[in-house]
Amino acid sequence: MSTVDQDYDDEDLAYINDPAFWKMINERRKEVGIPWAEAEKLLGLDDQVPGHAHSADGEA
Repeated sequence: MSTVDQDYDDEDLAYINDPAFWKMINERRKEVGIPWAEAEKLLGLDDQVPGHAHSADGEA
């Protein structure tokens, strides 16, 4: 059995133990996001994969 410290590098441990990091994470989690389909469209990815579930043709 491994301890938590063995699963993380020094940078990970610094974030895990930083209250400011967790405050930022909690603030971001409260923000309203956008639908995945809108994100794909904004990034120009909505019609790049034919037959993709989120492609413009709507076919899976």
